[in-house]
Amino acid sequence: MGNLIKRTERLFAVKRVLESYPAAFEGRTEILAAKDSFLAIASELSQKLNLYLRPGRAGYADRMAIRQQLNPLLFKMVNIAKLLAVRLNDNAMQVILNAYGSRFEGMAVTRVLAMAAYINEVFAANEALLPLVGVDPDDRASFESQIDALMAAKNSALLAADARRLLKSDIDRMIKQCNKLLRYQLDRFIRYNTGNYTSLTESYLRIRVVRRRRRKPAPEMASDISGQVLDSLTNEPIAGATITLVEHAYAEQTDNNGSYELDELEAGSYTLSCHAEGYLVPPPAHLTLTDNDSLIYNFNLQRAEATVAA
Repeated sequence: MGNLIKRTERLFAVKRVLESYPAAFEGRTEILAAKDSFLAIASELSQKLNLYLRPGRAGYADRMAIRQQLNPLLFKMVNIAKLLAVRLNDNAMQVILNAYGSRFEGMAVTRVLAMAAYINEVFAANEALLPLVGVDPDDRASFESQIDALMAAKNSALLAADARRLLKSDIDRMIKQCNKLLRYQLDRFIRYNTGNYTSLTESYLRIRVVRRRRRKPAPEMASDISGQVLDSLTNEPIAGATITLVEHAYAEQTDNNGSYELDELEAGSYTLSCHAEGYLVPPPAHLTLTDNDSLIYNFNLQRAEATVAA
């Protein structure tokens, strides 16, 4: 995230300089078109960056609030379904309900929804017995309503994650477009007209010329790797997974959307490893970055308990 801000700050600084000297471009049709194109892209880039930098936890908070309200009712409905299974002497039903477990606090949303769907199927198939095992109609209606709300919150979170990935892709594309206009047209024009517009040249080149004290690529050439860590069975994002950049001995954890980002990387080959509690360790990812590159790599983790059960 820090590298993304640095890359755009320099572009916005150039934008302010170009806007301050309109007379330098008057009558020069081709370079004026390049300048106007740069300003238009930079303005749109600023808007998209502001959207990207907004905290993305609102949807997560809504989903957690629904879960907290749902968990006691879910516990009640699961136990009533188990009573119904005993009354029906249905061993298969008992096995399925027991397989879902009894701890709902940390259970993935997809697993909760699958459990709720099964319970509703059981109830629908045994309507006449429900009053005998203690199913309250109001509780059942509330349960179904909260499950619908959880499903809507999950779908909203997935759409938001997809939109965020598209937004990042748009930002990267516009940064490259701006740098191309600067490198191949505006830089050359400014240098060629150094003697005519001294203030413009000095202000412009102060931003564009990078005085390198260390052997590091210019900020606009830095690359990044981002992605998500997902449960291979449920496709739910895994928060708190550890992503390790082996070459740098650097690690970071995924956020509540299962997302990670490794930025300020030079071009070259990298190895990523992933670890999450309760999951098998996947094979490492071997990735190659070029200059000013942006790669997306997702890890799909298999639950350790699923392997033991198999």
